[in-house]
Amino acid sequence: MSSGNTSFKLSRLAVMGLLLGSVSSASWADDIQSNTDIDTAPNEVETVTLTAPETVLYKAVGQVGPTQAQVVFYRGYASNGAQASVGNIYLDREFQSALKAGEYTVFCVTPGEHTLEAYVNDAPHYTNKNSPKNSLTLTGGNTYFVEVNSQDNVGLPVHNSRSEAEQVLQNTKNSTIVNRASAVQQCEYVTNAVLGSVFYKFAIGNAKGIESGGMKVIQDAAANIKALPAGSQIMVSGYADPVGNAAGNSALSLKRAETVKAQLVKSGVAANAISTHGFGSSNLLVNCEDKNKAARNLCNRDNRRVNMEVK
Repeated sequence: MSSGNTSFKLSRLAVMGLLLGSVSSASWADDIQSNTDIDTAPNEVETVTLTAPETVLYKAVGQVGPTQAQVVFYRGYASNGAQASVGNIYLDREFQSALKAGEYTVFCVTPGEHTLEAYVNDAPHYTNKNSPKNSLTLTGGNTYFVEVNSQDNVGLPVHNSRSEAEQVLQNTKNSTIVNRASAVQQCEYVTNAVLGSVFYKFAIGNAKGIESGGMKVIQDAAANIKALPAGSQIMVSGYADPVGNAAGNSALSLKRAETVKAQLVKSGVAANAISTHGFGSSNLLVNCEDKNKAARNLCNRDNRRVNMEVK
């Protein structure tokens, strides 16, 4: 399909979905035409002109406020490198989106209980949409990273930590199927624009301690920074897990931030545009104290991080 403008008759609900999501280059027209079979709520019909947005690679999402919960739904590539069948996402008994292998979608909803499932290969009848088997309670201000379950006929998504998810997400692109469940809202971010997060191995603050994929995150952030308006300022914030003493963790977190700054400068970002801060273990994302030593070290990966943000 060309990227030119095309007119379709759409419900107001579908139009809202298009504004929040993205459209398909292969099955876009078919999905739009079958909207009445998927979303059955009565809506006024009007003719609108739509343009397909460009496909983009994943970038770290920001923090939403307490009135919203954010969902990052994704699907990794098949182990053999082949494109797996489409996984259809259902939110509160409505079709939300569909993911091929190597795709993701991001959306926000009001906090509270929702049904959220994804099934592979149940099109064109979408038989699982109206009979959800799983529900979950989403807390305002939180971001949930969930992955399409690879098991047949299992709609419950796999919940992963941010660090685990972004190891996969860094190689994915946005879904080419529109977001159109009526519960979906446009995400409203309340913190600085997040450019990316880098995770560290235990007790290491130099470049050798950066987890796999972290250098690419830094390079992508550098490219985005160089495209910002002149005079933009970047904050690089380092964190540590709670193992050890406070003074040592404060120094380690700052060293991690300084290491990431050095990598940004190597990638062409002006040093005077970057400020660094070390926050020690003062802002933990996960609490791992109830786990044994081996499990605690793995759990604490999310706490050993450096965030890059636009001030």
